[in-house]
Amino acid sequence: MITRRGLVEGAILARAAPAVLLRAIAACDAAAPPPCDLFNTDPERYWAKLRSQWLLAADRINLNSGALGCTPLPVLRATIDHLVSAEAFREPDNPWFGYAENAPIRSAREAQLQDR
Repeated sequence: MITRRGLVEGAILARAAPAVLLRAIAACDAAAPPPCDLFNTDPERYWAKLRSQWLLAADRINLNSGALGCTPLPVLRATIDHLVSAEAFREPDNPWFGYAENAPIRSAREAQLQDR
C-alpha cells in the first residue's frame, strides 16, 4: 500500500533524478574517444581513457552487445543537448514542430548528400 508520505518522497526523487544525472554528466571529463594511435603506444592508457567514456561505477565492466546497455558520454551529451533544444523549441522557421523542414534537418540532409 502506498502512503501519502511514500508518494511525496517518490515524486521528489523522480523530480530530482534528471538534475542529478545532468550534474554527473557535466562533472565527467570525457570529451572524445582516445586517439587510435594511443593504443599502439600505450594500450593501458588507451583503455583507461576509453573506460572514462561511460558513467559506470569503477567496479563494473561494460559488456554491451550493441543492443542495449550503457551509453558513452559523448552520445549521452548529444542526446541530452538535442532533447533540451527540442523542448526549448526556439527555431522560428519551423511552425509545424516536427512536420516541416527546418534548418537543422536541411543542413543534415545537405551534409549527407555531399558525403555521397
